[in-house]
Amino acid sequence: MLSDLRAFGRWCIADGRIAVGGPFAALQLPKIPQRLPAGLFTPAQTAGPLGLRNRALLEIAAAIGVTSRELAAMRYADVDAVTGHVTVSPLERGAPRTVPLSSQASTWLRRYLAEARPEILAGRPEADAPFVTQHGRPMDPGDVAHVAREAAKRVDLPTRRVLSTLKDSLAVQLLENGCDPRYLAALFGHADLQSVRKYQRLSVQRLQEVHRRCHPAEQPRSGCGEA
Repeated sequence: MLSDLRAFGRWCIADGRIAVGGPFAALQLPKIPQRLPAGLFTPAQTAGPLGLRNRALLEIAAAIGVTSRELAAMRYADVDAVTGHVTVSPLERGAPRTVPLSSQASTWLRRYLAEARPEILAGRPEADAPFVTQHGRPMDPGDVAHVAREAAKRVDLPTRRVLSTLKDSLAVQLLENGCDPRYLAALFGHADLQSVRKYQRLSVQRLQEVHRRCHPAEQPRSGCGEA
């Protein structure tokens, strides 16, 4: 709801209905820390060609909210590590979408493509996929899901629906930082805004949790200063 109010405020300013700043400038959204990089990996787990592959794979998943099927369906030409963009093909209908990666995801992707992928292939026939198995074959959705589960297992995180959890976390973080729901729908390849409503509900639930934990009226009385 706060994200919607901020978007409405930006529209009011652009339409000349209120001055820059105005009553909406005071709205502050709670910040949620990034969950992926520091939690899922240690330096030892990113060592070696397969470690670099796994890190790049999950950084992309966390950066743009793709599923294991979408990652496995990517072709080598869909990945542009220089500009930091990837093209995600729809699994059922619709047009492919080209989306930007975070700077962190772009860095790990460049390292993987330059250092690890050639070593994994090691003279094997070139695969038409950016992410390959240790045998040089394109990874399938099961391979991608296995990488995510193993990474979560090492640090005692839930191992069910790891990539879906990353996608939900990304959506909530974007909304709470003022992201327009239309951008979120475009990022995830959704045809209409109704499909992002669940993320807006998650954002409101998170806001309620922060309110209960931090608001003075919700804290137990200490009795200080009372006669």
